[in-house]
Amino acid sequence: MLGLLLLQVLASCLWLGHSEVVTPFAGCPQFFYAGIPPNDALNPKNPAWICQRFRNSYHYATLYDRDRRIPVYSAYKYEPGDAKKPPEWWMVEPQVNNNVNLKEMERDWILIEQHKFTLDQINQSQAVPADYKGLKGLDRGHLSPSGHQFSSESKMATFTLTNIVPQDSSLNGGRSCLEISMPGDTQMPTIRDSGQPALAAPAGSWSLD
Repeated sequence: MLGLLLLQVLASCLWLGHSEVVTPFAGCPQFFYAGIPPNDALNPKNPAWICQRFRNSYHYATLYDRDRRIPVYSAYKYEPGDAKKPPEWWMVEPQVNNNVNLKEMERDWILIEQHKFTLDQINQSQAVPADYKGLKGLDRGHLSPSGHQFSSESKMATFTLTNIVPQDSSLNGGRSCLEISMPGDTQMPTIRDSGQPALAAPAGSWSLD
């Protein structure tokens, strides 16, 4: 009986130590249609559900593949604002690494100098700035674009490599016009490009019941 009680106390302590990598997006459902994330059809083998937190606020949500060190998607609200584009200070997510309780994105050199990380520890489960150096014909492509965010803090929060995929340089910086229509009489959102239907997202992608 005493052993069972000790196991329960240990489990409670481990739960309290959880960071902002959550299952599944429990801390930031506001970035999903009807507050419900997609089902597990897109989940990689070793996922991280990241509520992207910067300066004590959530700005969007990212499903991340730790093994391939690349995001699957980022979910956000389209709220463009007039705030200036921030400096490109590329950050990483310490909470993607196992057994780490730092809640906010940070620059890799700060983690190394102030929190005693090694570059190998960071690089084990996510991309680092060095991975994108020297690439020909490819840029860092935002899944949650800086230009779709309202405030300076929200724009800066998009400059984490957990929100980045390799993007053809000819597409980076170009205009992208997407409109998501949510008609009241259907559960199938339609994504439009320049006024033309481009994609119908099946209702089965969400668990609406």
